[in-house]
Amino acid sequence: MIDLNKTLRPLVKLHVIAAAAVLLAVSVAPASAQRLVARVNGANITSFDVNQRIKLEALISNARLSQKQALDTVIDDKLKVLEGRRMGYKITDNDIDTELTRIARNNNQTKDQLEDGLRQRGVDPIALRDKLAAELVWGALVPYRARSLSPSNETINAEIAARVAKGEARVHDYGLNQVIFVVPRANPALAGQRRRDAEAARKRFNGCESGLEMLRQMRDVAVKPPVYRSSTDLPKPMADLLAKTPVGHLTQPYSSDQGIEMIAVCDRKERTDEGAIRKEVEADLSKKRSGNLADSILKELRAKATIKRF
Repeated sequence: MIDLNKTLRPLVKLHVIAAAAVLLAVSVAPASAQRLVARVNGANITSFDVNQRIKLEALISNARLSQKQALDTVIDDKLKVLEGRRMGYKITDNDIDTELTRIARNNNQTKDQLEDGLRQRGVDPIALRDKLAAELVWGALVPYRARSLSPSNETINAEIAARVAKGEARVHDYGLNQVIFVVPRANPALAGQRRRDAEAARKRFNGCESGLEMLRQMRDVAVKPPVYRSSTDLPKPMADLLAKTPVGHLTQPYSSDQGIEMIAVCDRKERTDEGAIRKEVEADLSKKRSGNLADSILKELRAKATIKRF
């Protein structure tokens, strides 16, 4: 079983490569059977290269590539390697041997056993080495290009200003008291009754000053000291719960390890905090600008390359 996905380490998303039980009992074609089918910036691609890619993809990903699809993938891999060479990224035989050894180890094989298994299925190990070389180069090139797309401070600040104008940078500062209707661990069946008690108390709650005192007088009810939190410091579910609870009221009850809890919202102040949304803006802009970066770079390489098909 051949599983490449466990051991390849490119930094861009690759096709999922899973083991396949496809036996291709076809011997490697002799050199005399090869014919030139394409040339990419002076690098030749033969019919043998294309047929090997078809067999390799059938074996490792269960894909059934047409001649055209296989040729396109081999051309793309040539472009990746050539661009890597131009940019100073060179994948050595040792690099590829290391990857092959890892692949073999994950399949309880030696590297030689892995290569022998490929040959038995009609795949020259060179076909896999070529594919690995392209993926490793691409895994270095794409992140390098992505870093150059990081938005400038001017762009970030302009986006922050736009969001502030829309009210998206509003932050709430809360004064809160945690209220717990205790449910004894020895008697969890009381949880339903304690929830009803909490709901009843919530309806009678008429402001933090008198309402918290009422709760303190109730049996098996704990009122914690006040705490002050910003909405940016809270998990989103809790921030959303507090946002829809008016000042001077209790939140809806919810279950916890200690029993049935509610939060008394005793103070809420609103302010604008540009810093609170800076990371969000940076992430959004980077994602937008990078987009399908790998596809864009490959499209650019195809447009610049001299590609002849025969």
